[in-house]
Formats: sequence, C-alpha cells, structure tokens
Amino acid sequence: MTTSVDPEVHETRAPVPLSSLVEQWVAAGVISPEQARRMTSYDDVMVTLDGPPPDAHRRRPSTVAMEALGYIGGVVVLVSSILIMNLYWSDLSDGVRATVVALASAALLGAGFATSVQRGDVGVRLRSVLWLAATGAFAGFLALLTADILDLDEADAAALASAGTAAGAAALWWLHRHLPQQMATMVALMVTAGSLVNDVAPGHDSLPGLGAWTVAATWLLLGWGGLLRPRLVVLPLGAAAMVVSASMTLPTNAGFVLAIGTVAFVVALAVLQSDLLLLAVGAMGTLMVLPAAATEWFPDSDAVPFVLLAMGLLLVLAAVWTARRHRDRPREPGRDWGRLPRTTALVAAGVVLVVAVVIVAVVTAG
Repeated sequence: MTTSVDPEVHETRAPVPLSSLVEQWVAAGVISPEQARRMTSYDDVMVTLDGPPPDAHRRRPSTVAMEALGYIGGVVVLVSSILIMNLYWSDLSDGVRATVVALASAALLGAGFATSVQRGDVGVRLRSVLWLAATGAFAGFLALLTADILDLDEADAAALASAGTAAGAAALWWLHRHLPQQMATMVALMVTAGSLVNDVAPGHDSLPGLGAWTVAATWLLLGWGGLLRPRLVVLPLGAAAMVVSASMTLPTNAGFVLAIGTVAFVVALAVLQSDLLLLAVGAMGTLMVLPAAATEWFPDSDAVPFVLLAMGLLLVLAAVWTARRHRDRPREPGRDWGRLPRTTALVAAGVVLVVAVVIVAVVTAG
C-alpha cells in the first residue's frame, strides 16, 4: 500500500517505509511510542512524499529563537552557579554540599514538571533537557552521599551511586518517553554494570568494560528488535557505546578480540541495513581498535601499515556501496534487516547477559 502526503505536487520522491517516518516523528516528540507502535502495525505501508512540507508544519523563527535563548540562558546559569560554588565549596561541610546538589536536582526536576508539554512543542525538548540536567545533579548528590557522608569504600560507593542514578533516570524515562531520558538510562546502567563488576572482581581492570559492553549490546539488540525506539537513533547509540566499552577492555588479548569483533559486527550490521550513520560508528571504531591491535600483536612487522591501508580501502568501498544501496533500497525487494524479530532480539540479549555473567564468575573464581 502506498500513501501520498501533501496533495500539492511540487516534486515527487521515491516511496519510503512509513516506519522510517514514524521513528523520526517519535524522536522529534510529535507522537508517542504507543502511537508509533499502532501506526507501524502494518509493515507493507510505503509513503510517497510530494514536494516540500507545507508552511504550517515549519517551525516559526520566533519559536526557534525562544528555544535557543532558553538553552543559552540555562548554560549561563549553570556556568555562573559553578563559579559561585567554587568560591565557597571548600568552606562547606559534606552535608551542606550534598544538600546544595540535591536542591539543584530537585529544582531542575520541578522546572521540568512545570514545563508545559504539547506534542511537537518546544516544551517537550525543554523538559528533556531539564530532566537530563536533573539526572546529572542527582548522580552528583548520590556520589557525595555515598563517598563523603556514608564514607563507603570507593567501589561500593560507585556501585550504589550509579545504581541509584540508573533507577532515577529510568523513572524519568518512564514519565517522559524521549531520547535524552533513554540515553541517560543507558549510560547510567552501563556505569552501574561496570561498577558492580569492579566491586565483585577487583584487580581485573578489563572486566568493568565487559560489564558496560553487555548493557550496550543488550540495548542495541532491543533497539534492533523494535523494543526500544526510535530504532534509527538507538542502533547508532548502542553501537557507539559498544565500541567505547570494548575499548575499555584493552590491552588484554581477550579485550582486543572483543573490540575487533564488535567493530566487525557494527560494520556488517551497517552494510546490511544500509545505515550510513551506523557505518560511521564502525569506521571510528576501526580507527580506535585496529592500530592498537596491530601495534600490540605485531610490533615489528612491516606489513602492518599495508594491512591498515587495505582495511581503510574496504571501509571506503563499504561506504560507497551502502550509500548506493540506501538510495535504491525502497525499490529493492529482499529480506528486511532493519528489524530483528522481537523474540530473537530478547533471546539474543539474554544470551549476551548470561555469557557475560559466566565470564565474570569464571574469572572471579579463578
């Protein structure tokens, strides 16, 4: 089924899947994830976009200016607050410091609640930013509480503070289902996993990276299966988090294997999905991992630069092929790699979690 949008024909473009447009609308706050799920219940819907969008759907300059002024003002307030705190921070007790940070988090949280939220309105983005800042302040409060007031061990304090931050971020994400809150939740869970692994397996510097990688891989798989939206954003974010987490396991041999495997997986997934952003993440990961691996494993080999040159040429060819396939994809029948079956995604995520737990347990016991 093909649907035409905008009856005023100016320029006819190739049909695109409705799911791609819906994911962009969710990311922009135009519709809710539940509405998106209902709209994409039919996978065969293609939409033909005719001409430029009508003026009624364009953002007014005054709205853009108001939003920009709000963000700039918030940055100015943040910087000035930090400067003022630096003047008196050393004179404050631990309890007062924690109270100040807690009040800042509460103020940002309240400002987010007070922001009027309407679909497609600037209020959606303002609330997202305010609550993202509130999450950061809450993390600072928990760090001061666990480390300075409760005087816990460094590993225990990090684990408790990150777990509390993850819980708070998840609660805000449940209330406000938008990308900044999802990102905050993912990052907090990654830090929590790394901190917990470091707490139960001290002395193994590469294992915390494995814990963070497990969360990132799970996030990517759930996004690939459509359980986390918008998929077009969740996949690159999850892939980038996987690459960064895998690099934290270096320079162990197992860490290099994990990092190279992660980069290869991201590049392959990008090619299968014709996703240029995902391919860019894979290319950056290749630049991070391959030179380090070549230096570690073949320090005296003259063939290393030539191997790196070949890998670079392969990445260029992959980018060209992906761009051409991305352009022609709506007209090419074939298997849709854009979405993994939900059951498969859940099973794969479960396998990743179980394998990671087993690895940590074996290393700890050994």
